[in-house]
Amino acid sequence: MKGIFSFLLATMFLPHVERQDEKRVYLITEVERLPQVIYEKKVLSINAYLRTAFHWKRGMDEGEKIVFSYVVGAKGQVTNLRVLEHPQVCSLCKQELLRLMKAIPRVVPAQRAGKSVAVKMTTIYHFEVAGSGKWE
Repeated sequence: MKGIFSFLLATMFLPHVERQDEKRVYLITEVERLPQVIYEKKVLSINAYLRTAFHWKRGMDEGEKIVFSYVVGAKGQVTNLRVLEHPQVCSLCKQELLRLMKAIPRVVPAQRAGKSVAVKMTTIYHFEVAGSGKWE
């Protein structure tokens, strides 16, 4: 009787534990492979995608930086996009960066132990007129 009770108790809580793990957001140091973007038939890092797709417009300032964070979910969705620091960054630069992140194409999620997982990313972007930004 005691064995059956233990089995039933463990069975009741097992699905709950698995669901909690699916909701966990990992740090980049905890995953084996970072998220990647499928863009123009190429597999790129998110940073490389932004450098490639960023379009300079008249009125954008050079030499500024913006710090932003986001979460790439286990299904490849980008959520929780936040600008963390942007001391006097030009509004056109900020708008273009946010536009690209919201319009990001298909994202292959991060991997941990062979499974797709959510991961929080934080990036510093330096704006340069040379056609692409510089990443830190």
